[in-house]
Order: sequence, then C-alpha cells, then structure tokens
Amino acid sequence: NAVFDDLGVGPGPARGPLVKRVREGLRRMQVDTQPRETELALPAKVAKSMHNEALTRAASRAPPLALLRALLYATITFLTASRSVSTAALPKGNVMFDPSAEYGLIITRKFTKTAQGHADVGLGRVPLQFPTARFKDLLSALSQFARWRDSVLPTANYFFQLPGDHFPNDPTAAGSLADGWLTTALAAFDHKPPAGAQWTPRSLRSGAASAAEAAGVPRSKTEFLGGWTPDSEALATHYIDPSIQ
Repeated sequence: NAVFDDLGVGPGPARGPLVKRVREGLRRMQVDTQPRETELALPAKVAKSMHNEALTRAASRAPPLALLRALLYATITFLTASRSVSTAALPKGNVMFDPSAEYGLIITRKFTKTAQGHADVGLGRVPLQFPTARFKDLLSALSQFARWRDSVLPTANYFFQLPGDHFPNDPTAAGSLADGWLTTALAAFDHKPPAGAQWTPRSLRSGAASAAEAAGVPRSKTEFLGGWTPDSEALATHYIDPSIQ
C-alpha cells in the first residue's frame, strides 16, 4: 500500500476485511522480547516517608546535599502534583520563604506543560501558597537547603541545582535529570514497587493525583494544582489510579 501511495498510482491492493483480519492475527502472534516495566503511581505513604526523611536530614548539621536535594525534589513534586520538568527546572527565585507570613512558602512553576516539545506558559503558572502553620518544618528544610546550595554554588540558576549538575541548555528538557534524583531518594528506604513495575518521576504526579482523588479532593482542585485543563481526560485516564489510598 505504501509503495502504491508513493508512486501515486492509486490505492494499494492490500485492503479489505480479509487483509485486516490477517494483519490483526499476525499482530497478536508478536511477542515483545524486551518488555518495559509497568509504571505505577507512587503511594502516598512512600512520598510521606521521603518528606519525613528530608526534614530529618535538613535538621542535621551537614547532610549529603545530593540526597537532601533528591528527597526535597520528590516531596515538592508530589506536593504540587507537578510534571518532573516543573520542579527540576524550578528557578531558584521562584521559591519564596517568609516564616512570619500566614503563607510562608510560595512556589511558582515556570515550565508546567509541553505540547509537541514547546513550553506552555499558561497552565499551572499560578503561585502555589502553602500555610506556614502546616508546612513550617518543610519551609525550614527548603530554606536550609537553599542556604547550603548558595554556599557551594552561588551562581545556581535553578532551585535544585548543585555543583556538577549538567542542566541542558533548553530548560524544558531538564526533566531527564529527575530520574537519577528519584532513584537517589528511593534508595534511602525499603519501599519497593511490585515485581515487574517501576516508579518514575511521573509516578510522583500520578501518585499525588490518585491520593487526592482517594481523599475526596474535588477533581477541579486537582486539575488546578497540577496544571491540567478543566475536565481533563488525560488526568482521568492516565493519572488517577483507583488502587492508591
């Protein structure tokens, strides 16, 4: 059919219900010799463990910054139901601290969504405000990390940037760094995904959406938080896992 189309000599001969059934039968006979592990939503209890460990590490005198960064990255990504690039490429000036204010932690994402490889500056750009009373310890941990980061890399452009990082010239590609960060964060625990499954940075986003759904959060609020479009079919179909508590 493709040859006939390329030559412009009319429709190809391999058409009709018989050909269709043969192709479907052949497709079912194919076996994936290198199957990929199934990507699962990250359970809320695992995200909570990383949150707690981040607070513990930040309270110590000199924690490994790479580990603290990984734990805080995972915590913020889950907390905001963000895409990995939104947190990985978070400009350092887009995280504001003021423990004396009612809302002492303000996060403004920049790279929130991509469409055919292009950054979308619309959805998810509203500053997210977190009440100091509830997030005082996390605010302190993030603030402490920022001070340590500035002491070793005062020229950092991104909040989670550390010496030795190789951020791509195109910030919308920075999400690739998150794979290693999440691996580092998970290595600090005994939590493991089921056999044949894996947790990826996208699991943080789907885990947050799934946990919000299980907790009875209105779908519209989850859409707002994660930067999904109203009545998003993608959110309902690809991110909410009914098995997540």
